[in-house]
Amino acid sequence: MSGYLALLLAAALVPAGQTAMVLKQGVISMIRNTGGSATLTCEIFSPTFDNIHWYRYQEGKAPERLVRYSMKKSESVLDTGFSANKIRAFKVKDTSCRLILSNLQISDSGMYHCASWDGPQWHRLPQFLSKTCHLK
Repeated sequence: MSGYLALLLAAALVPAGQTAMVLKQGVISMIRNTGGSATLTCEIFSPTFDNIHWYRYQEGKAPERLVRYSMKKSESVLDTGFSANKIRAFKVKDTSCRLILSNLQISDSGMYHCASWDGPQWHRLPQFLSKTCHLK
């Protein structure tokens, strides 16, 4: 049996009438083998944001924040229980951050999204990582 991870990216969820911050990405889906890696990109257009937060939702579990990345300091802080060998976040340019998930396992399945705050407003962009097993 070979394990594959399918990565599906959804549209941004921005409250109606809120235009101060825009989150954006171009890729719609990717498929990765177990043991491989996945790269997720979050692009944010806002003059006032600093931190990008990456979250994972898995069926039947509470949401988990994986990492916070400070765009101003170019610094990432992993949340407790996550390893830098597995999860890396870094700045691509002033408006975008990438998350790399390495050595993918079926247990990495879930919905991943980036989030940021613009004053009191919260914006997020979900990215889905789900498992698909192909039997041979």
